Amino acid sequence: GQVERARSLAADARRQIDDVGDDRWLAAVIETQAQVALAAGDRDGARDLAEQARALGESSGNQLAQLAAMLTEARALRQGGDVSAAEDLFARAAGLARAGTSPARVREVLREWADLRADAGDHRGAYELTREALAVN
Repeated sequence: GQVERARSLAADARRQIDDVGDDRWLAAVIETQAQVALAAGDRDGARDLAEQARALGESSGNQLAQLAAMLTEARALRQGGDVSAAEDLFARAAGLARAGTSPARVREVLREWADLRADAGDHRGAYELTREALAVN
């Protein structure tokens, strides 16, 4: 029930932002729709929406939406079993997060990336990412 409610609220927000024509906000709203799609089990829909949000975030200068979209897309890829593509997106997301101003976001990206590596059997790589995450201030 909560996913349907979230889907409805995000769709309403998107209609309102479409009327305003602000791509920075639109990137954030579409990224929210991607998260909702992923929560509903629609990995392909989540990836499509995340790609749109990532592109809009980049073109409008909304790095937070761009980063969030990269994470959502990486999560969808991971859930779909495409470890290589998820790894690539986590690496790109980590680079964007490191260039930003939020240590919490850097830690979030590195922790999720470490989990991916651990699940893939790369325990040394997971350890290195976890160690970096712990060192971020």
